[in-house]
Amino acid sequence: CKGGGVIYCKVLKHEGMGDFNLQLRGIKLKNVEGLFRKSDPFFEVLRSTNNGWDTVFRSPPVMDNLNPTWPEAHMDVAILCGGNTNKNIKIVIYDFEKKGDHEFMGEFETTVGGLIAARSFAQGADVNDVNLASAFNITKKGKENGNVVVLRADISGMEEKKKKQKKQREVPPPVAEPVVAPYAPPASFDPPAAQPYAPTAPPPYATPAAAAPAYVPAPPKPTFIDYVSGGCEINLGVAIDFSASNGDPRQPGT
Repeated sequence: CKGGGVIYCKVLKHEGMGDFNLQLRGIKLKNVEGLFRKSDPFFEVLRSTNNGWDTVFRSPPVMDNLNPTWPEAHMDVAILCGGNTNKNIKIVIYDFEKKGDHEFMGEFETTVGGLIAARSFAQGADVNDVNLASAFNITKKGKENGNVVVLRADISGMEEKKKKQKKQREVPPPVAEPVVAPYAPPASFDPPAAQPYAPTAPPPYATPAAAAPAYVPAPPKPTFIDYVSGGCEINLGVAIDFSASNGDPRQPGT
């Protein structure tokens, strides 16, 4: 179409690496709402890419609270860091605005491994019992704007995925063939006496027993990469909503 652009897509094979479970709490965040109101903070988790940073997760805002405890977040480890727990990620905190022009409150960089090492809330402990010694300082233009402590940070689902993959790789043993005893002729043979001929009815037709079917493994489920490499054509339509509630489209974050 006239005035259209070009979108470059990089296809990567998805590897099941479990889910990253994360819960954060802000401590004494700097208010950016003025004297008579409090900020409504939420956070975003961004992953590092060759072209900068991509948002992987956005939390719901906690209204009017400078010490927010955000709900638990669950992210795919493969998408977040490609399984590399030492790869840089970024946590960015904003003050929520209905119009969409959220105000930047601060940020810090770390890794998945760093968040796991800094967790200060053990299961069954008091959520208010946090260790500020392991807190992350959030900064804005080089100035400290509060702290963030990690209440939960762990990876789950790895054992289930490994068991499922192992089960899929298992092949049932082949069916053993029946053992047939070798033919042994009788020691002596005495022909029976001749009998007068008497016609008899033919025996009923007997259906031969069906042989056991050979095991044939199910074909693997095709992936998105299989469709693309096989020549599948994809049409993509993009529409942009320029309503005023989304903020200025020239500004990042809108």
